Amino acid sequence: MHQRTITLSPRGRLTAYALAAFCSLHQGAAHAAVLEEVIVTAQKREQNMMDVPVALTAVSPEDLLSYGVRDTADLTKISPSLTYDQTGLAQNSGFRIRGIGTVVYSVSAESAVSVVIDDVATTQSGQALADLTDVERVEILRGPQSTLFGRNASAGVINVVTKGPTSEFETSAELTLTDDDQEKITAAASGPISDSLAYRVTGYYDDLEGWINNIGTGGDTDGSEKWGVNTRLDWDVSDTVVLKFQGKYDDSDSACCSSPLTYAEDIDAAMILTVVPFTTAAPEIVPTIDDDNTTVSLDDITEIISESLQLSMKAEVDIGEHDFMSITAYSNWDLSEFNELDLTSFDLLNFDFPIFAPGGTLGDPFNTGVVPFTIASNGGVVQLNQLEVDFFSQEFRLLSPEEEWGNYIAGLYYSEMDADRKFDRYAPGLGVTAGLDAHNLSDNVVTSASAFGQVTVNLGDSTRVTVGGRYQYEKIEFDLTRIDFYGGTPDIDVAYDDDDTIALGSLALQQDVGDSGMVFARYARGHKGQFFDAAASDAFEGVLEPVAKESSDAFEAGYKGQLFDNRFRLEVVGFYTVYDDYQAQETTLTDAGAVVFNTENVGELETFGIELDTTTLIGDNFTLQFAAAWIDATIKEYPNAECYFGQTEAQGCVTDENNISTQDLGGKDLQNSPDFKFNIAGTYVWPASDVLPGDVLANASYSWTDGVNHDLQLAPWMEDDSYGILNLALGMEVEGDVNYAITLFVNNALDESYNSGLLDASLAAVTESTARFVPRDHSRYFGLRLKIGL
Repeated sequence: MHQRTITLSPRGRLTAYALAAFCSLHQGAAHAAVLEEVIVTAQKREQNMMDVPVALTAVSPEDLLSYGVRDTADLTKISPSLTYDQTGLAQNSGFRIRGIGTVVYSVSAESAVSVVIDDVATTQSGQALADLTDVERVEILRGPQSTLFGRNASAGVINVVTKGPTSEFETSAELTLTDDDQEKITAAASGPISDSLAYRVTGYYDDLEGWINNIGTGGDTDGSEKWGVNTRLDWDVSDTVVLKFQGKYDDSDSACCSSPLTYAEDIDAAMILTVVPFTTAAPEIVPTIDDDNTTVSLDDITEIISESLQLSMKAEVDIGEHDFMSITAYSNWDLSEFNELDLTSFDLLNFDFPIFAPGGTLGDPFNTGVVPFTIASNGGVVQLNQLEVDFFSQEFRLLSPEEEWGNYIAGLYYSEMDADRKFDRYAPGLGVTAGLDAHNLSDNVVTSASAFGQVTVNLGDSTRVTVGGRYQYEKIEFDLTRIDFYGGTPDIDVAYDDDDTIALGSLALQQDVGDSGMVFARYARGHKGQFFDAAASDAFEGVLEPVAKESSDAFEAGYKGQLFDNRFRLEVVGFYTVYDDYQAQETTLTDAGAVVFNTENVGELETFGIELDTTTLIGDNFTLQFAAAWIDATIKEYPNAECYFGQTEAQGCVTDENNISTQDLGGKDLQNSPDFKFNIAGTYVWPASDVLPGDVLANASYSWTDGVNHDLQLAPWMEDDSYGILNLALGMEVEGDVNYAITLFVNNALDESYNSGLLDASLAAVTESTARFVPRDHSRYFGLRLKIGL
């Protein structure tokens, strides 16, 4: 076979999997005199990372542990160009690359950053928040990648590759304990069943107590309980055919995401949803309000439950000198989110009712019979989001061999995504805020079919040109029923569909420099599809038009090389990208007191900057990594943007003759895009000796993020400070008939408080106010990791 088969790797040293203090090199490289090459599949074929004319970051299992990465959201600690928007709902949170991402309330919208797990794309932002247990590597591709990855890769791709079967039998088990009450257990077994059959099975259980003090219940919130299993079976059917079967299941139950209040301009004037004074509803919270607040007062009803199933079969076939691959995949994601919007345990409505009692009219206004929670509310404003997403995809690839003239890849891709959503927000009897009350059922189907290809031509011994193209057909279908809570009769019952065709392309030129370096220049066209806004709050009048598709034109140039006898690896990239019709979320308060949510197209965005990534081997035992990004993400054209709460004419808010207030955001910074980020990590290894029974590894990693504004409308109170996080670890690995490792670590060693996001509470509070989303490592915590392997 030309493709890698089930004999993926011999049994490696335990260091490659276990210690939190690991060097950034791959297996056994701590004692090597050179940096080993890193193999990636960024262009859907195996290549040395330094030969790929794309800006990318390759993340090893050692890097994940060094920076305290628990899931994909934590990858922002490793890649300076990557940020994550944390909101109160998992479905609305999402990634940004180079300042660009999609954070909207509609389930119809797909992310601008595609997250691909073992060649299968995720379709929802919340679904992309994946556990990173038993990962072989993570590739972060920066900039538009739509030519090879399709409709939702207009800002970039996060490509997750899990470990496959091994040619020799091996087992391992790992236990992680921390002083903030995390208990995580992982176990893996891998090896041959016969000469032609091999397997790998991995499982994990992760229980983490909450870190937010909830006065309303006397306990903690924001904790989680997760478990999952990943199975893989590889079968060499013949000398020319390999079949790879995979099944992956993840289950999560979390109390995410509460939002402690950090600022209120006038606490005596602050209201709960414009109805009750905050000092009346939650007087116990008032003394806790500051930038580092970790206290809330809520009913014990915030909960997010999700189940994810992914099944796939890959067929790899030799056809002469060519490799043919078929990837058939199905995934199902079930999500149920329940939270309260009044942010207090106050009996706001002055009566009790069972919100989601089975068979209850209030709990099931559409009589669907699907009621995941049975919780009694004391009269707060609460909402339930239930989402089920089915996704099927089929991809065919044909890869040519490496010829003297070059190589090519050609492919066909088909996918169908069906997202069913049931959304209920209960706010009866609130007078002017009755607009908060909402109940809707929506069904969104996206069908996509495309042909793609890419060819690389060698123009002599040191020059290459790569041309790629994709032609794609998309169809979107949308059904929505929305009812009036009081009358119970449909006020909206609509069905729409639309379709589109798109031509995309990319062009790259490479020139080798010296023995182990190259310069490159690349152009790529990005695309993110149109969608119907299922979460829109405005009244539906006339024909419902979809939110327009988003497009981008990206230019980048850079250098990649391994210098000083392969002891120094360098990547430096400069980029400039323009986005047209950028899809963004807006939230406003109407004259009647109703909060309105809509997705809009921003006219034009511009992002440009410089990215630097280095790895240095100093001596034989010390490895130093440094990465940085300087990024300027700017709104070029957005003349009719919503004003932020209380914005005056002097501050740029203009009211026209129809009493519509807008501001011009042209020339302003894009939200949650830091100008400067960097991370640095160093690892030193003391080899085993007569004194040391095993290798001792010491690691330190530090990441810095500039301050940002978290609000598209740029409300001044939504500005956040810069911060830096230091992680330290010390561990030992001992090899023998039984391999074992022990690591002591401390994350956020400097006890630096920071936010994973901010919430503008001003619309409901009727005064400038901010609440924070608090990450797990907002304060220092210690841990112990034990691993044993055969």
